[in-house]
Amino acid sequence: NGQFLHQLVELLDLIYKQYGEEWIKELAKMLREQGTKWDSLTERWVTPLNKWTQETHIVNIMMSLKYEAISHELLGEDYTGITEKLYDFLYKHNGTPVSLTGGTATLADLQQDAVLTVEGVADITPPTVSIRMETNEWKDFFNSVSFGIFFKETKEITLSAADVNTGSGLSSIEYYITDTALTLEQLRSHTAWDGYNGTFSISGDNEYIIYAKATDHAGNAVYANNEKILVYDSVAPSVYGVADGESYYGTTKITITEEYLHKVLLDGADLTLDSSNSALLPADGNAHTLTVSDKAESSVELRFTLLTIDSVDDSIAHLTPDNVTSDDRASIGQVKALAETLSADSGDYTAAETAQLRDILAACDALLQKLDAVSDAVSTEKTEQVKDITEDNVKNEDKGDLQQAKTDLEAALSDHSGNLTDEEKDALQSQIDQIDKALTAIENAETVRETIEALPDTITKQEGDAIDAAKEAYCALTGREKILVGETARTKLDRAVRILEKLRNPVEEDDYYWSWSESQKKAEEKQNPSTGA
Repeated sequence: NGQFLHQLVELLDLIYKQYGEEWIKELAKMLREQGTKWDSLTERWVTPLNKWTQETHIVNIMMSLKYEAISHELLGEDYTGITEKLYDFLYKHNGTPVSLTGGTATLADLQQDAVLTVEGVADITPPTVSIRMETNEWKDFFNSVSFGIFFKETKEITLSAADVNTGSGLSSIEYYITDTALTLEQLRSHTAWDGYNGTFSISGDNEYIIYAKATDHAGNAVYANNEKILVYDSVAPSVYGVADGESYYGTTKITITEEYLHKVLLDGADLTLDSSNSALLPADGNAHTLTVSDKAESSVELRFTLLTIDSVDDSIAHLTPDNVTSDDRASIGQVKALAETLSADSGDYTAAETAQLRDILAACDALLQKLDAVSDAVSTEKTEQVKDITEDNVKNEDKGDLQQAKTDLEAALSDHSGNLTDEEKDALQSQIDQIDKALTAIENAETVRETIEALPDTITKQEGDAIDAAKEAYCALTGREKILVGETARTKLDRAVRILEKLRNPVEEDDYYWSWSESQKKAEEKQNPSTGA
């Protein structure tokens, strides 16, 4: 019965004081609600009261004296003072102070049948209050709250309150917005409340708990709050490690920054993240779509390609040390630079991917070394020394360098034919031809010089044919070749021609010192091709 249940509440009060666990208070509240509301016995006494009834039984009425004490002490409800006022009433209508044990004693000294309002009993029933946000409504106080409602746009909050039945009337509606959960005791002592003047809004990235307070004119107050934290989150998730429209080589690590993360999908399937909100994506050579959303329904979608490490050198995969040319050097350099960059940041690669990068770098080095060897073969010390020597400026002392340079160039063409472009081969052949012309000029001059040097020192008419042949050979040389013949040979030829001419055509003694070379110069001045040198 109700009295038994009330005694259980008293027992739970003792247990709660010893252990302090919240479930004990919840059980006490449930038992109280299922038992008799003892203070309701004071609402109506009807005469005559000289017989025993539930309402006139002193023991029952005494239970109501303890009713508010239990509610206030154990359940934390407001204390209205009804206990003291009811005690005064019982004293008046029983004639003597009420004892704790009354047997079947009843009230007395009531003279009329009527609905009686106990003298001095206050309005002890608190008003009601509610919080509404769109379709969500909260009417109770929740000691513990959890995450549950997320949004990214401004939301309007409406409060409503009422003082029901025969209450003293609503005095005020107030609210307090915070991001920290408060206990009922903290709310009762809280003073920084805002007066409610109509619908208000919440906006700005934050977590919100709204506490509402309604108070009647008797001072009864009631509290309510949202059971689930309201989270305003206008910022979309951030993804690090990949970007939209980009391509990445090898195993790629992504990291997601989002406090209220909802779902991560890779190509439409759930992607599992580790404790740091990261995941390793294996390379497969395909395009992928990553979709990340938060609980406020903000999302980001990125499309990217994960290329395999073995595709890093696709552009030079056809090259070998036997066919690589200088035209490939730039491509090889690009592949090597990429492989070096990937190797420097290979913390997330598999062992196989790391080994592939080492192989690619080794292959690049081998190709570049071959190109360097070809370059060295083509550009030797001698080829550099003679590159500007032509048949028009060659000197006799250049002969040895020219011959060595020609040997070097011919070896380069022969040994590295597969590594030279057509343009490079043509250029080498042009260098060889230039050297050949310069050597020919030296050889022509040498031949004429040897012919002149073979002439006897004593000239007679019998040496006329040899002198004429030497003269003709000298005249056939180019201007540079005549210089290469040398001053000594030219002087000897001049003397031989002069003596032979005197022998063939005797002249006066004064003309004896006429020289052939002087005659030749005069003839050249007259542009006589038959005697020009």
